[in-house]
Amino acid sequence: MKITFNTLLNILLAGMIALFIGRYFYKQPRFVNGETTPDFTASTLSGEQLQLSSLRGQYVLLDFWGSWCGPCRQENPGLVQLYDKYQNARFQQAERFVVISIGIEENEERWRRAIERDGLHWPYHILDKATSLRFFDSELAQQ
Repeated sequence: MKITFNTLLNILLAGMIALFIGRYFYKQPRFVNGETTPDFTASTLSGEQLQLSSLRGQYVLLDFWGSWCGPCRQENPGLVQLYDKYQNARFQQAERFVVISIGIEENEERWRRAIERDGLHWPYHILDKATSLRFFDSELAQQ
């Protein structure tokens, strides 16, 4: 099969467009596996000030999600099961297991309803644009 210059150019152009769309619409992590998470302080749903460093010595799962995000909402039942299974577990290298849900959301009421509907019953829920932007760099996270 002979590939012409125009075919190659079209494939390259399609790849560049796909890359642009992916970077525009999907969250781009600012950090990679193995890096230390930067400390932050933010208000929780209950009004408590939470500082990440206060949870040192615990397994902490940071969950970034939004009420508008279908895949995020589909993962929530599994996250609830994970939390229920490990919230009181004893670990050799950590005191306990903690989930911090960080909302990427414009509508606080819709976010609160989604937390209730999805049964996200752990204590740490944060809706703070500055905190989410420290971790994700995309047009979507900045809106």
